[in-house]
Amino acid sequence: MITVYVSFFAAAVAAITSVQKTQAFVKIIFYDLGLDRFSVMQLQTLCGVQYRALNFDDYPSHVRNLNNYAWKPIIIMVMLQFYISCLSLPQ
Repeated sequence: MITVYVSFFAAAVAAITSVQKTQAFVKIIFYDLGLDRFSVMQLQTLCGVQYRALNFDDYPSHVRNLNNYAWKPIIIMVMLQFYISCLSLPQ
């Protein structure tokens, strides 16, 4: 699982490329925390990456403040409903 907003996009793409080279079997799920439309389109062209946008409207208003990381346990909780484990790469 990779979570990112626009200022970290280039680093996230580099991390995806690195993981794909060394761990081709790993499923990569990318959570968007506020990318621009161009970055989303670029991300959706990457092979083996599943794109998801966090719907902030589903959660309390403080989750929108990306600096307090309230979004992180929410995404991990959602992931663990579908997968036995997940790894959150830092942005």
